[in-house]
Amino acid sequence: MSYFHRILVCLAVAAGTAALSAGELVWRLGDTAGTTLAPAAGRTGLRFSAPPVLEKNAAHPELSGVRFSPELPGEAAADSSPETDLTDDFALEVTCRPDAVDHYRTILWKGDRSVKPERIAYYLSIHDGKLEFKFKDAAGEWCVFSTSEAVIAPGLWHRIAVQVKNGRPAFSVDGRLLPSGDGYAGRAPLKRLESNRDKLYIGRGRAGAMPAYGFCGVIGSVRLTAPAAKTVLRTSSGDRLRRLGIRDDFERESARLRRLEPLMKAGRISGDPARLAEEGAAIAALLAKGDFSAAAAAVSGWKRELDRFEAERRELEDQAAYAELFRDGSRGGAFALFTMPTGLTFRRDSGFYRLLTPAAPVELKAACGETESFQLLPGAGTEPLSVGLAFSGFAAADGTRLAESSVHWGEIRDITAERTDLGNSFSGPPSPEFTGSWPDLIIEENPAEIKVPAGSVTPVFFRVSVPRDAKPGRYEGTVVVSAPSWKMELPVSLLVRSFELPRRNSIPVVFSFFPDFYKEWYDRKTLTAAEREAINRFLADYRIPPNNIYANGLCPDLETIAEFDLGFATAGYFLYEEPLSAGALDELAETFRRRLKPVTDSGLQDRVYLYSFDEISLTEPGRREKRYEAARQIMRRFAKEFPYLKRLQTSEPVPELLDCFNVWCPQFPYFKGDNPMIGRVRDGGGEFWWYSADAPYKPYPNFFLGYPLTDLRVIMSMTWQKNVRGILYWCVNREWRTNLDIRDRWPADNRAWKPSIVNIFTGATVCRNGMGNLVYPGPEGKLYASLRLENLRDGIEDYEYYALLKRRTAELRRVRPDSPLIAEAEAALRVPADVAVDIDQYCHRPEPLMRRHDRLGDLIERIQTALAAQGR
Repeated sequence: MSYFHRILVCLAVAAGTAALSAGELVWRLGDTAGTTLAPAAGRTGLRFSAPPVLEKNAAHPELSGVRFSPELPGEAAADSSPETDLTDDFALEVTCRPDAVDHYRTILWKGDRSVKPERIAYYLSIHDGKLEFKFKDAAGEWCVFSTSEAVIAPGLWHRIAVQVKNGRPAFSVDGRLLPSGDGYAGRAPLKRLESNRDKLYIGRGRAGAMPAYGFCGVIGSVRLTAPAAKTVLRTSSGDRLRRLGIRDDFERESARLRRLEPLMKAGRISGDPARLAEEGAAIAALLAKGDFSAAAAAVSGWKRELDRFEAERRELEDQAAYAELFRDGSRGGAFALFTMPTGLTFRRDSGFYRLLTPAAPVELKAACGETESFQLLPGAGTEPLSVGLAFSGFAAADGTRLAESSVHWGEIRDITAERTDLGNSFSGPPSPEFTGSWPDLIIEENPAEIKVPAGSVTPVFFRVSVPRDAKPGRYEGTVVVSAPSWKMELPVSLLVRSFELPRRNSIPVVFSFFPDFYKEWYDRKTLTAAEREAINRFLADYRIPPNNIYANGLCPDLETIAEFDLGFATAGYFLYEEPLSAGALDELAETFRRRLKPVTDSGLQDRVYLYSFDEISLTEPGRREKRYEAARQIMRRFAKEFPYLKRLQTSEPVPELLDCFNVWCPQFPYFKGDNPMIGRVRDGGGEFWWYSADAPYKPYPNFFLGYPLTDLRVIMSMTWQKNVRGILYWCVNREWRTNLDIRDRWPADNRAWKPSIVNIFTGATVCRNGMGNLVYPGPEGKLYASLRLENLRDGIEDYEYYALLKRRTAELRRVRPDSPLIAEAEAALRVPADVAVDIDQYCHRPEPLMRRHDRLGDLIERIQTALAAQGR
C-alpha cells in the first residue's frame, strides 16, 4: 500500500471514529432566546431563520418548546458536524406534541433535496399517525421503515426514540418498543447509512428546494447520541411526558369551564354547568386511577363540547362589538358608515370590528393611467335595510371634471369555501382560516341601492381609474349614502399626480386567460370580435397582457400587441416526450419561421417568448431522460435559428439544460436567502422569473382565496426586491369549468360557486381555494373582477412606481450628479423591512404598502420638478 493510500485509510477511519464517538447532542427548544440556541449538551448550535414562536409552560417546563407551523416563517437548522453526521450505532430522541398527524409531518432530517440524486442521511417523520424513519442510499433510492399502526396521537405529548444499528432502526414511542416493516423491500441492506455534509433541519421538510411536509405542533427537545447505548428505548416511565400533557390539558379545560360557567348560569349561552362539572369529575377520577388512555379520550370529548360553548361566547362578543361599532358609526341615524383600504378583507367578528372606525373623508393619490380604490361599508342596526348610493363625480377648483366613466362601484359578495386542501399535500393542517366565506366577487354595476342585513354590513368596492389625459391637481367628490330618514355624505379627495404610468409593464406579468373556458360558460363555438376585444380590454385594464401560455400559435396576435402596447406574447407551446426525427425537427423549425416572420418584420421580437416543456424539472424519473434529450435537441436548434427568442421554462435551473433555456421561472421559495445558482445563471446571461400554482403555502405568499389580500400586492414589491424579471400564473379563470352546473343560478346565488378545480390528469377535485381563478363570469359575457385581482393590480402599480423612480433617478444623475435627491431616491428604491424582509417574512396589512407607494410617488414628482428646472 502506498503512502497516499495509507493516508486515505487513516482519514476514513478517523471520520468513522468521529461519527461513532460523537457523544451526546441535546437541544431544549423551550430555552431558545432570539434566533440561536446553544446546545444543552454537545457543541453544535441550532439557528432559526426567523424569530421562533415559543410555547412556555411554567408549571411543567418539559411541556415547553417551539411551535412549528407552515404559517410561521423561518426554519430551524444546524450545520453538519460529527455530532449530526451519524451513520451507524446512533439514536435520535424527540419530545413533541403534534397537533396534526395526517399526511407527512417532518420532525427532523439531514440532507439536500435540491440535488440529483437527492441526499438524505436520515429522516424522522410522522405519516398518517405512523412513526417513520427513512433514508436514501447512494443511488438516491428511499429506504422507508414505519410502524405498522398509527401510534402518534394529535394533541398529546410523546417521547419518540429511534435507535439505528447495522442499517436498521428500532422504534420506541412513550417507552414502548414497536415493530416496523423491512424498508429495504428486498434490496441488500446497508451496513451503515450514507454520510453527507448537509444541514440538519427540524420541523420542516423539502419537496425539491421548496419547504414542505411541515410539522404542526410543538417540539420540546431533540437528542442525538452515538454510540446509541446511551439511549434506552424501553423505560418504565416512558409515558411520563404523555401523562403530564394529559393532566395539563385537563387543567386548562377546567379553567375554561370556570370562565364559561357564569354565562351558562345566566342563560346567555347554552350548556349545563352541572353536567359538565360531573364529566370533569369523572375525568379527574380516571387520572387518579392512572387510566390515562381513557382520560385522554374523555378530555378530547370534553374539549369539543366546550369548543361549542366557546363559539357561542364569541358570537355574543361579536354582537356586542358590532353594537358598539354601530353606535359610533351611525351618529344616531338609521345606518352606520365605515371605510377601509382595498387590502383588508371584511370579516364578521369582534376582532375585525375593532379595526373599523367611523367613515372619515377619503384621500386618494394616483398618477395618470393609474387606478386607486377603497371599500365603503354601510352597516345596519337590528333591522335589515336598503341604502341608496350616488356619487357626485370629481371636479377641480377650476371646474375641470373627470369623466363619469372614471368611477365605478359595486357590491362585494362572498365566495364560500367548504373544503380546503391547503396544508394537506405539502405542509400544515387544514385551518379555519382557509374555509368559510370570504368577500371576493365584485358585482360592478354602479348600483343605486344596496341591501344591508341586520346586525352587519355590506361592503362596496369604489374604484377610480384616472384617465391618461387627466389634468394634474386636486379633485373633490362626494359619495351620498341615504335611507328614507337618514343621509350621510362622504367627501372623497383625489390628487392626480403630475406624471403618467407607462401603458406597457416594465416586466412581463403573465397571467393566462383560457378562452375555451369562456366559450364553455357562455355556450359559444367561437368568440366574436367584440367578445375578444372585451376580454382583452378587461385584462389590459388590470395590466395583464391577454395571453394563454399553452396556445398553439402566437398569442395574442400582432394587432392586439400593438393596440394595447403589450410587453409579452407567446410564440406557441409544445412538449415532446422524446427527440424528433430530423424531418420532424425541420418541419417544426419551419412552422416557427413562418409564424415569427411577421413578428420580426414588425420589430416586436423582443416581446415574444417561447414557452415549452412545462415544469420540465418535475418530470418523473422514468420519463425524464428522454424529455431532457428532446429539450436539448429542439431548444438548441431554436437558439441558433431564433437567437432573439427568449426560451422560458417554469422550473428551477437544471444544470444539464442551462444552454437550452435562458429564462428560468421557479416557484417563490427558490429565492429564499442566498442561492448560488441564481448568480450562476445571471452571470451566464440568463434571467429569472418566478411563479406559484398549487404551492407554496404559508409562510410564503400565494394567490389563494383566504390568504391575506396583501399577499397579492406585496408579491410585486418582492419581485422588485429580488430583482426577478417576470411573474407567471398559469390561469385566472380556471374555476369556471368546475361551476358550469350552476350557470342558471349565478351570480344571484354567489354562495353556490365552488372555489376548486378538477385535475385534468386524475379527475380529482383540488380544493386549494381560489387557485388559478381571479376572474368571475358575469351576465352576457361581462367579466367580474375579484378583490384579489384588484390587489394584484395595486402591486403591479407599486412595481411601476419603483421602476419609474429608478429611471427618473438615473436621468437626474446625468444632468445633476450633485443633487441630494439622488441619495434619497436610491434609499427609497430599497424595499423597506416593514414591507418585506424576505419571501417568507413580509407585511400582512396594507398600510406599509400604501405608505411606500405614496413615498415613491412623492419622490418621482420632486425629481420631475428638479429635471424641469434643468430644462428636461
